[in-house]
Amino acid sequence: MAAVSGKMVAEAALEAVFQGLAQLLGPSMVKWFALRWGVEEEAKKLLRTLMRIQALLEDAEQRQMKEAMVRLWLRELKDTVYDAEDLIDDMATEKLRLEAEGGGNHGEVRQFSPLASLTNVVAKIEKVSFNVAVGTKLKDVLKRLDEIAKDGDALGLKRGHGWGHVRARARRQTSSLLDESDVIGREDDKKKIISLLLSDDSNGRNFSVVPIVGMGGLGKTTLAQLIYNDQRVENHFQVRVWVCEYGDFDVERLTREILESASGFEICDQIKGLNMLQIKLKEQLEGKRFLLVIDDLWNESHQDWERLKTPFIHGAKGSKILLTTRSGKVSRITATVPAHHLKGLSEEDCWSLFKQRAFGEGWSNVHPKLEAIGKEIVKKCHRLPLAVKSLGGLLNSTLGEDEWFSILTSELWDLLDKDDDILPALKLSYHHLPPHLKQCFVFCSVYPKDFQFDKDKLVLWWMALGFIGQKGRRRIEDVGCEYFDDLLSRSFFQISFYSDDNRPRYIMHNLIHDLAQSIADGECLTIEADRPYNISDRIRYSYLACKNLEPSILSKSLASSKGLRSFQLSPERSSSFELDQIISDTFRTFRCIRLLDLSNSGIVSLPSSIGNLKHLRYLDLSKNCIKRLPESIGSLYNLQTLKLKQCSEILELPKGMRNLIKLRHLDLDSYLYESISITGIGRLTCLQTLPAFVVGVESGHRIDELRNMVNLRGRLLISKLENTTDAAEAKNAQLKNKCYVRSLELQWTSDVSNLLVQEVEKVLECLKPHKSLKQLRIDNYHGVRFPSWIEDPSFSYLASIELSNCRKCKILPPLGKLPHLRNLHVSGMYSLKRVGREFCGDGSVIKAFPSLEQLSFHSMRNWEEWCDIEEGELCCLRVLLIHHCPKLERLPYLPPTLQRISFSGCGKMKLNTLA
Repeated sequence: MAAVSGKMVAEAALEAVFQGLAQLLGPSMVKWFALRWGVEEEAKKLLRTLMRIQALLEDAEQRQMKEAMVRLWLRELKDTVYDAEDLIDDMATEKLRLEAEGGGNHGEVRQFSPLASLTNVVAKIEKVSFNVAVGTKLKDVLKRLDEIAKDGDALGLKRGHGWGHVRARARRQTSSLLDESDVIGREDDKKKIISLLLSDDSNGRNFSVVPIVGMGGLGKTTLAQLIYNDQRVENHFQVRVWVCEYGDFDVERLTREILESASGFEICDQIKGLNMLQIKLKEQLEGKRFLLVIDDLWNESHQDWERLKTPFIHGAKGSKILLTTRSGKVSRITATVPAHHLKGLSEEDCWSLFKQRAFGEGWSNVHPKLEAIGKEIVKKCHRLPLAVKSLGGLLNSTLGEDEWFSILTSELWDLLDKDDDILPALKLSYHHLPPHLKQCFVFCSVYPKDFQFDKDKLVLWWMALGFIGQKGRRRIEDVGCEYFDDLLSRSFFQISFYSDDNRPRYIMHNLIHDLAQSIADGECLTIEADRPYNISDRIRYSYLACKNLEPSILSKSLASSKGLRSFQLSPERSSSFELDQIISDTFRTFRCIRLLDLSNSGIVSLPSSIGNLKHLRYLDLSKNCIKRLPESIGSLYNLQTLKLKQCSEILELPKGMRNLIKLRHLDLDSYLYESISITGIGRLTCLQTLPAFVVGVESGHRIDELRNMVNLRGRLLISKLENTTDAAEAKNAQLKNKCYVRSLELQWTSDVSNLLVQEVEKVLECLKPHKSLKQLRIDNYHGVRFPSWIEDPSFSYLASIELSNCRKCKILPPLGKLPHLRNLHVSGMYSLKRVGREFCGDGSVIKAFPSLEQLSFHSMRNWEEWCDIEEGELCCLRVLLIHHCPKLERLPYLPPTLQRISFSGCGKMKLNTLA
C-alpha cells in the first residue's frame, strides 16, 4: 500500500505478545536470571509492569480510533514490548548456549596452549561484557515501561479484565425487512436455499438447520432477508421468527426474543429464567411448522447451541432454522444439511449494483467517461456487494471526472469511513479473533496480493516469529495448523488451487489483504516492481518481490529498521540480482531477525557473520549453489528450521551443527546424506524432519545416535546398515519408540560381501519399528530369513510393503496376516523358487490378504511355482503385475475382483495356464 489510513492503528495482538512474554518469564526462567545475572527482582518487576500495562489495553484499543495520543501511546508501547522480548530472548539464548556447548565435552582433557589460553581470556571478557549489557538493557526497558504505564494513567486509560478476557463488542442489529428493489443478483442462491427450506426431508428430525456461510460484506443477511420475505416461504411456515446475535451470545436473551417474536407480544418481566422461557417457547412452537432465522451467529460453543435449540424439537416436522455466519466452525456445530457457502457477485451484477448506487436510473449513458472509470473502480471491490454499494454511494453526488479518477487511484480504506461501510464490516471479523490469531493474520499482509500460501510453510514462519503458543504437550506445529484452520473457517483464507501433489494452496481475498495491511500500521514492508512503498523505523517484517532493485537503495532504506524480524525474497526474483551487499548488511545490522528466506537467490556462500543472528529460528537456503555452510551456523542455538532443498553442490555440514539443540526440521534432499552427515546428530532430540540417516562406523555416526530422537516423523531412510553388526547397538536405536515415523526404509549396500548372515538377521530383528508404521521398504537385505515382526498382525496401520533385492531370502514372510496391507511389491529375490501356503499365514483368524489391492513381482529369475491360494483370499485384489520371472509357469486361484493383470519377460507363462 502506498498509504495507510492512520485511523486503523493496530494494537495488532499486543495481548498475544504480552502472553508470550509471560511464558518466557516463567518461574524457571526467572530463577535462571537470578543465578546467572542476579536480576531476579528486575525480572519479576518487568512481569508486574507488563501485567499492569496489559490491563489498559482494552480501553486503549477502544479509544485509539478517535484519539491520536492513545494511538501514539500504543505505538510506543509496542516498540518497547518488542525490545523487551528481544532482551529476554537474548538471555534465554545464553542459557541455550551453555546447554548446547556443555553437552558431550565433560570428559575431555584439554592440553594447554597459548592460543587456548588467549581464547579463554577473550571468552571471559565477552561474558562480562554481555552481563553488563544485559543489566543495562533490562534497566532501560523497565524505565521505559514504567513511563509508559504512567502515561497511560495520565491519558485516563481504564483498567480492564486482563489476559484471557473475551470482550463484548457492539455489533449492528438487523431486521427481516428490506427493499427488494435494491437487491441485484443472488437469484440462484435464493432458489437453492428456498428449495431446502420447503423440502420435507428432515432425516428423522423435527427441524433442520441450514447455514449460510461467508466472509463479511458478501450479503448473507440480504440473502436471508430475501428468503424470509418470499411469498412461498411465508405461506409454507405457520410461524416465522427473525433474531440477530449481537454482543455476547446469551441463551436466555435469544430465547426471550424468539418467544416474543413467535407469540407476537412482549413477554412480561414475571417470566424469568431460562427454564420458564423455554417452557413457554415449547408451548408456542408445539405442533407448528416454524422458520427461525438467526442472523450473524458467531458463538462457537457447542454447549451453548445445545442449550438454545432444546425447545425447537417440539415444532412440527419440516421446521427449519436458517442462520448466517462467517465461521465455518459455527456451521459444523449447527448444520444438519450441507452449508451454503456464499460467493461474490458476478462482475455483471456488481456493475449493475454500482450503477444503481452511483448513477441512478439512466445516468450511465449520460456519462460514458465516468462509466469507464466506474468499471475500474468496481474491480477494486473484488465482487463484494457491500464494497460495491459503499463506493457507489460515495460517488453518487460526485460527477467530476477528476474526482472519480482520484478515487480510482486511492486506497480503498482511505475512502470508507462510515459505520455502514465495508471497512467496519470486515474489521468486525478481525475484532472477533482471539489475540493469538490477530498477529498471525496481520503478519500475512507482508506478502503481495494474490500470494499463494502453503499451509505447512506458513505455520513454520509463524513459529519462527513466536506467534504460536504452547498448548500442553501438543506439538507446536499442530497448534499452528489449528490456528490456520481457524482463520480459514472464518474466511480469512480461501483455497486457490491444488498443487501437483494434491495439496491445497491458499489465498487471501484482496479486501481481506487490505484489511490486514491497514491494521499492520507500517510494520510490514512489501517491495514490488513499479509499486510505491514507505519505509518507517517501525518495520518488523519485509518481503522483497522486486526483480531489479539496487542493493544500496534497499540497504539504505532499511538502515533505520533495527528491529527487523523477517526478511524474505520472492522465489520469482531475478537470478541476476546481486545480494552480497544486502546479506552482509542484514547480518551486521538486523540482529533481531527470526525468519530469513534466501532461497533461489543465486548466492554461493554465506558469510560467517550469520552467527550474529542469535534470534534466528527459520533459515531457507534452498535452490542455491552453496558448497559449505560457515561453522558459525553452530551458534544459532534457537534455529528450528533449516532448509537446504536442491542445494546439490553442498559438500559438508559444519561440526557445530550438533549444537542446534532446538532444530526441528532439517530439510535436505535424501541423496545428499550419502556424502554428508552431522557428527553427534543424536543430540538434536527435537528433530522431526530427517529424511535420511547414514550409518557410519565412527563415534557420532553409529545407529545408536537415533536412540533419543523420539520426535522423528514422516519418512525415514536408514542406509549403510552393513556398518551395524552388533544387534544390541541396533536395538539401542529404539525404532520401536519412533511412533510418528510413518514410512521407514531399511537399506544395506548391495555390493558388500563380507557380512555374516546370522549377524544381519539379528540386526534386522532388533530394528522393529513402532506399530503405527504405514509404509515399509527393505532393500538389499543380506539375510536368509525375514524378521518375525514383519508378519505381526498388530501392525494394523501397515498399508504398503516393498521387499527389494533381498537376494539370499528363500521364503517370503507370511504377509497375508497383515489386516490392512493394500500394496505389496517384491523384486530381486533371486533365491526364491516357490511361493506357497507360508506366504498367506495360518489363516486361523482372517482370510489371507483381506485388504490387498495391488500385488507385483519383478525380477524373480528363479521363481518357478506359486500355489495354495484359497477361495476368499486376496478378496480385494484389483491389480497383479508379474515382470521378468522367466521360470514361472502357472498362477494359483485368482479372485474375481481382479481388474488388471500384466505379464512381461515371463517366457513360460501363458494366459491359458491360469488356474
